[in-house]
Amino acid sequence: MKRTALKAGLAMSLLSSACQGAALEALDISGRLETRQALTREGEWGLNEYSALLGGSWQDDSGWRYKMQVRALQENQLDGDYHEVEPRELFAEYQGDRCTNTLGVQQVVWGSADRLRVLDVIHAFDRREGYFGDYVQQRRPLAMLNSECSVFEDQSLQLLVIPQTRKDLLPDAGSRFAEPSVGNALAGIPRTEADDPDWRKPADWTPALKWSGNLQGIDYSLNAWHGWQTEESYTARLSQGGLSYRESLKRRTLFGGSFAMPVGPVVFKGEAALVPDAYRYSRAPTGVLELEKNRQQQLLLGVDYLSGDWFFGMQYYNLWKDEVKDAVDQDRSEIVSLAIRREMWQGRLYLTGYLAQDLRNCAQYAALEMRYDLDAHWQLRTGLDLFDGDRQSFGYFDEQSRWVNAVRYSF
Repeated sequence: MKRTALKAGLAMSLLSSACQGAALEALDISGRLETRQALTREGEWGLNEYSALLGGSWQDDSGWRYKMQVRALQENQLDGDYHEVEPRELFAEYQGDRCTNTLGVQQVVWGSADRLRVLDVIHAFDRREGYFGDYVQQRRPLAMLNSECSVFEDQSLQLLVIPQTRKDLLPDAGSRFAEPSVGNALAGIPRTEADDPDWRKPADWTPALKWSGNLQGIDYSLNAWHGWQTEESYTARLSQGGLSYRESLKRRTLFGGSFAMPVGPVVFKGEAALVPDAYRYSRAPTGVLELEKNRQQQLLLGVDYLSGDWFFGMQYYNLWKDEVKDAVDQDRSEIVSLAIRREMWQGRLYLTGYLAQDLRNCAQYAALEMRYDLDAHWQLRTGLDLFDGDRQSFGYFDEQSRWVNAVRYSF
């Protein structure tokens, strides 16, 4: 807690220093107070979260812009008593004639898939609610250099240099959205831990490139990323002392691309990715779990339709892995999803529905939400998260189906 408080204090200090001498009206201050609660189908509290977000931005006449956002969060039903204070954004940005360079803590999103991750690999995630809940807020910010340059007409190049590495924030075993994991299965077996990537060593940094443009009315991107896993891998070791496992993060590489082709009110879109250095576990005849390098491929195809107050979005997602003998996970995953949104009452009321169907395991996830904006400051939300089907998929969280309510005040 001391470290996060220090980060928040440093953020405020940097923004204050940047804005010294500026006219008060040049400083744009914003904030948000929010509370989220949920009841499970058993009538138990499944979520009790309070958060506050405070930020400010300022731009001078020389092209520099400074921005800071700090969030304080407290929750006590998902995974014990959890609290954090961290900068969500803390950066300086310079806008030149052809390039925009941003240095500091920020968030970068690749791809436009709805709740399915294909190219969205830059950040680790807060997974205390799995990949459900307020997924937009689940990315864990990173300190990086983000440089975007216009190269040719309708063509641009983005370069990311990321010294910082963060892991997924996983719930403890037995928590509401804890998933079966190898780490839990190895409980009681001796382990050793390798050193995590060190931001002081350039060899441990994460580089990423994205070339994007428009060709004959079709938006496209080509992506390359060389980072780290966001969960530890476990490598078996046999010695005279017996069986043990070494816990470490391994390098992970992604090559991919995307396209979006508008045809009237319809947009056809797609994303594809190849990960040549993914890993899978297999069970040896002796019963030992062994880690094997593996290739992973992903494909997403979608159609969006926007007409007046209505939006419809359909997606097909396919993930397949090279075959491994006696693997403990599935070789393939297929999901289709449907999203519907209706805007009413002059943009003050939004009705949203999202349904995902696991084609391999016959399981379903549905998220239904109603959002009402009372005025420019107050917002009310209520909705349902429903899980059903095979316990190897969404049905594993059947008991966590819940009614979620939220109140937000923004200024």
